[in-house]
Amino acid sequence: MARKRMTADERRQADYDAVAKQWALFRPKLEAAGTLAAAQALVAESPGEGTPGRQFYSNLGFFLQAFTIPNGSSNAERDLYLDFVRRLDAVGALKPGALTAIEERFR
Repeated sequence: MARKRMTADERRQADYDAVAKQWALFRPKLEAAGTLAAAQALVAESPGEGTPGRQFYSNLGFFLQAFTIPNGSSNAERDLYLDFVRRLDAVGALKPGALTAIEERFR
């Protein structure tokens, strides 16, 4: 028996579900990262080009270069980035005053 083709709406929903699944895997990993090295290791786990969720890893990699907010990142991603730099600051991994400058970029 031939498989029924997915409608456009079904394909969009499947794509959305695939990205949501990857977000559910990515988010706790970044929430647990307490060092720059841990975040860079997370970027190294990036799925292949064109794979659902790849943008989360790409955006994080861009953010880690200069703590600059990547275009196209979601509010949830930005919240994670800000929490991450606050954790870095709490353990003394940032230069004095760097957190204030980074927080200003988020406003």
